[in-house]
Amino acid sequence: MTISKLVRLSCSSMLNDMLPDYTDVQCEQIEMSLFTKNPLNTEEYIRNAKRICHNIAFLPKSHVLKYLSNDETHPTMAQYTMTKCKIQPTTIAFISDENMRGPVLQKVMDDEREQYDISLKMLYDKVEEGSVASMKQKAAITCNKCGSSEILMAMAQTRSADEGTTMFFRCVKCNQKWKVQ
Repeated sequence: MTISKLVRLSCSSMLNDMLPDYTDVQCEQIEMSLFTKNPLNTEEYIRNAKRICHNIAFLPKSHVLKYLSNDETHPTMAQYTMTKCKIQPTTIAFISDENMRGPVLQKVMDDEREQYDISLKMLYDKVEEGSVASMKQKAAITCNKCGSSEILMAMAQTRSADEGTTMFFRCVKCNQKWKVQ
């Protein structure tokens, strides 16, 4: 089943609405690139259209414009160049998220990673501090069953990637297990 014209028009409209700094021709080039990549699968076409819109929104326009030049060395582009279409497709739909990551999005991702690392280090330090603490010092994490501060901790991603990791604890003395999400 091919992608209907209505879906393609909706995609073009979405691109025009979400990317007001770009001309209609540039938005048509982006849409044609998306169609070139996914001519048969509607769900994949829509998913890639959303992905490209999100990535382009965080990129400087000068960075995007280099992908909108018609690269005839790309094998898929060469076949469409031979058909002499009015609007030539571009390579933009074929570029991975990592390569399209702009400086703003990269900074957000780096900040999130740094906060995660700081929180994780602090938690590990508190668990370690509780494991070697003297009897006078109160540990950050103690067993609810026996009150021991000798706790082993492990972390795992048990749900989808957009949710936090789950921490698993086990008391060394009484083998009590619990988890915190």
